[in-house]
Amino acid sequence: MMKNEKMKLLLTTLISLTIFSVHGKPIVTIHIKHKKEKYYLTKTCYDFLEWDAIILKNKAIENKINSTIRKRVNSYQLRGENAHLFCKKEMDYTFKFEIIYLNNSIASLALSKSLYLKDTPHPWTEFQTMNFSLETGKELTFISLFDSSKISSIDSMILYNATRERLFDAMDSLELNQSIRSDKFNINDEGIKVIYTYQNYPTDVLLTYKELQPFILGQGPLKKMGQTTK
Repeated sequence: MMKNEKMKLLLTTLISLTIFSVHGKPIVTIHIKHKKEKYYLTKTCYDFLEWDAIILKNKAIENKINSTIRKRVNSYQLRGENAHLFCKKEMDYTFKFEIIYLNNSIASLALSKSLYLKDTPHPWTEFQTMNFSLETGKELTFISLFDSSKISSIDSMILYNATRERLFDAMDSLELNQSIRSDKFNINDEGIKVIYTYQNYPTDVLLTYKELQPFILGQGPLKKMGQTTK
């Protein structure tokens, strides 16, 4: 690679996952390629980013998904004052990439970063999620999973479940109502976890497929999950 390139590929590890049907027969093999890259903040100071690329038989879909992942991961490079503080060892920085779910033609991912300035009481955390259809390569939005006319009912369910689980008082519930956004979510075998920030920390509320069944699009990305809950 050219010396003036900021990113240098250091490590690539290939992991294979075979998805099985309920009868034990393999349906599709998905490869996960772990990547670690080094990028320079100054001539002598650098950091690393690590993430997983998804390798599919359909290369067009694979490239569509991984280019989106790569762009999002690159946005977590340290810049400006944060890079300066990191190089002076006055700030700790952690980036985390995690595959939450990889099954039923869906990939659900979580990305987060944590900044901790020396002598501050707690770190500052930022997070986001990514969900993809492995059939189309399209990034899934919350509204694309459900009947759009019923999103307000789902939003009410999210607030109700969160309030019930944590026994918030009236003021807490008001803050909760203002902070919950269904644009950050992960998909798993149990249901959908909507992730939100409460008092500067990420937390989540689970919506089970049983609860969501009346709202799931019949031919949408969650159709296989919906069928298992009948």
